[in-house]
Amino acid sequence: MYNRETNQSLFIFVFLILIISLLFINNPSITNTTLLKWNEFYFNSQSHQLKLEESYIEKNLVGGSFNYQSSKSMIPILKEVEMNITSSGDFFAGYNLFELIEINDTSKEKKRTLLITSTEGDIFAEMKGYQHPAKFLTPDTVLCAKNIGNKEANAVIWDIKDNTTQILDFFGHHDFEWNFNNDTFFAFQKYRIKIGAQEYIYDTINEYTKKGQLVWYIDTRSFIPPSQWCPFQDLEAGAADITHSNSIFYDTEEDVVYYNPRNLNTFYKIDHKSGEVIWGLGEYGNFTLFDLHGRQKEVLFYHPHSLEMVDENTFILFDNNFHNQTGNPKSRCRMLEITINETTMMANESWAWSAPQEYYSAVLCDADRLPNGNRLGTFGMNHHPNTNLGARIVEVNATGQIVWEMNFPNKEEISYRIYHVDRFRFSPTLSPAPDTKYRKNDLIVTWQTWYNFRTNRQVTESYTIYLDDEPIYYGEHTFDKFWRATNLTVNLGDLELGTHDITVEFTDSNINTSFTGTSSNQVIFGLDLYGILFIINIRIFSRRRRRKNDESKNFDNPASY
Repeated sequence: MYNRETNQSLFIFVFLILIISLLFINNPSITNTTLLKWNEFYFNSQSHQLKLEESYIEKNLVGGSFNYQSSKSMIPILKEVEMNITSSGDFFAGYNLFELIEINDTSKEKKRTLLITSTEGDIFAEMKGYQHPAKFLTPDTVLCAKNIGNKEANAVIWDIKDNTTQILDFFGHHDFEWNFNNDTFFAFQKYRIKIGAQEYIYDTINEYTKKGQLVWYIDTRSFIPPSQWCPFQDLEAGAADITHSNSIFYDTEEDVVYYNPRNLNTFYKIDHKSGEVIWGLGEYGNFTLFDLHGRQKEVLFYHPHSLEMVDENTFILFDNNFHNQTGNPKSRCRMLEITINETTMMANESWAWSAPQEYYSAVLCDADRLPNGNRLGTFGMNHHPNTNLGARIVEVNATGQIVWEMNFPNKEEISYRIYHVDRFRFSPTLSPAPDTKYRKNDLIVTWQTWYNFRTNRQVTESYTIYLDDEPIYYGEHTFDKFWRATNLTVNLGDLELGTHDITVEFTDSNINTSFTGTSSNQVIFGLDLYGILFIINIRIFSRRRRRKNDESKNFDNPASY
């Protein structure tokens, strides 16, 4: 029977849990100056109370249990580096992977450290002497680089769980990219060639096995003539720097490579199997270009960095606006998205955020799209106009409002650079409040899900559904590429009156370790990682009347669930 006094007591209990949980959730408007440090950091999981009554379902966030506990024996390398963090609004909480470069402005000496920090500024892991590119391969492994004496840096796989590294037998500059289909890696290597009286620097795009066997390559000189040398005459070590390749993105489904040579103000689509250049987009491309206002342009970006695909036919890049040939004196760089139509061969700017002058960075930099629709920008130069700040990381929402920012103040002779930043989480993300509905006597629950980090391929993981601590269903769920949402739908069946707990547990099939559940305990670089539980507390009232109402309705085909 329904008991009003009991329900009031339960309401008070839930209210108290809400108040306590808010103590652990980011304040929507905070300004914080902190030192990078080890610290106990608690990240709330997504737990829900679903109160089922006669004609509606009420959803309330009621706290969580995601716990990272630091190892007291670990001492951070960068314990004296100051960092300013500000946040306001709805930012995408999680962790940042990046290389911090400390520069002595007098001696020009550089100290490189690969870091994983929370969005609150706590250090999760650091690797001295390792550098960009830094990107996740699996939830436990990072592809990065280390200079071990070659002219360019060797590729390295860093296992953050065991804190071990594997140096791969090839090297390159600016970017590495994993070909998941073949378990091989793309890399850039530069070479000098004399054409007439002028020396030029070109790149080859090479594909290697982990043991350094070359399995594919293309010479950029085969489709980029010397006449396309930047009119500002970019030089490197006295030679004409034609390409200055800085980013490569591999599409696993289409088997194509997207290649960005900075100095051409153009990026290219290359068929991986044949090596044929399918098209170019930019100053030397074959698309008709339009800006945000629909005006036709000859060039959309100048000397960009960090090209990536974020959706079908949509790309994001960082437009440094360096060597702008229009003579525009207002130097402002921006994050830029471009949507293309390969049938009409038209390309349109579809979203952009122009940063204030105080963020301007002529080189380096990165732009990413996050699962909540925000964009993350890295304004990586160690000096910016009209400010003493070094590298700056900024998250803006879809309308261009800054919702989170991390700045590194320079001091005396020391300044700070960052090339690019990847935001990620250690576990998959489920939507805070699932969609729920009855189908006859069964309760159907649907979450939106996102993978741990941005990928260029779909990822399939096993999952287990627990009802009141008892497993009721095992299955596989495929997370979409580009950090897009996918739905996970569960039929909870015919539940009895009362309160029920539902737990969703994901297990990564690549490394066979559980990301969720308090029964598993991992050690990741000196930290004890306790699993994340996605728990639903379900209370069912007046179930018989709800059934009667539902039985009079027509329902969709069950195959749609």
